Amino acid sequence: MPPAARLPETRVRILIAGQDRSFCRSLRAALDAYDAIDVVGIAEDGNEAIDLVEALKPAVVLMDVAMPGVDGIEATRRMRKLSDSPSVVLMASDPEEIDDRAVDAGAAGYLRKGCDLDTLLDVVAAFADARARSS
Repeated sequence: MPPAARLPETRVRILIAGQDRSFCRSLRAALDAYDAIDVVGIAEDGNEAIDLVEALKPAVVLMDVAMPGVDGIEATRRMRKLSDSPSVVLMASDPEEIDDRAVDAGAAGYLRKGCDLDTLLDVVAAFADARARSS
C-alpha cells in the first residue's frame, strides 16, 4: 500500500456514485487498500445514490457531476435535506462542470476526476474528521 498524505483519524464510510463503472471500480479498489476506509457501495445514478445514502449512512459521498437522470448536483441538493446528510465531494472531468450550483447545492468540496490518490485521501480525511468532531 502506498503511503497516503493523510488518512482519516477514524474509520470512514464512503459511497461512490458515478455512471462510469470502470472509474468507480478503480476508485473502489484504490480506496479498499486502506484500513481506515470502508467503501459501502457504488451507485450508478443520482436516484440510486440518494437511496443508498439513506440505507447505508456513509460519512462521505464521492459523486460524479455528470450522471443520467438526476445529476450529481441535484442529488447533492436532495441529500443535504436528509437528517443525517453526508459530506458530498463532487468530481468532474472538466472543472468548469462544477460551478456555483455545486456550492448552492451544499457540496462540501470538489475534485477533478483523475486527481492523485493522496489529494483524494486528504479531502476525504478532512471531511470525515470534521464530521466526526461535529457528532
